Amino acid sequence: MISIRLPAPCLREVAQAGRADALRAIEAAHKARESWARVIVSERVAILLRVADIIAARVDEIREVLIEESGSTFGKAMFEVFIASTCCEARRVMRAIFSARRCRIA
Repeated sequence: MISIRLPAPCLREVAQAGRADALRAIEAAHKARESWARVIVSERVAILLRVADIIAARVDEIREVLIEESGSTFGKAMFEVFIASTCCEARRVMRAIFSARRCRIA
């Protein structure tokens, strides 16, 4: 375990990962990618839109965690939350654009 400290007392203790932990995480990511590839597009869209909604509902909390745990500035933390939400939200925007053009997307 390592301790995360600012000039103040210890904020939190977190596990310290090594090479073996990283390799296990990479393997798990590859397996998750395989199962994600079998999920139909409309279901993926629904999942990502739900993630965008959750991020939007918890912006303040996520921003504060980014500031506290990484020493991020307010503006940078807000930008990071915005980017995460926007990546998930892009599908909704694309659907609106293509629908307006009377094109069909899944």
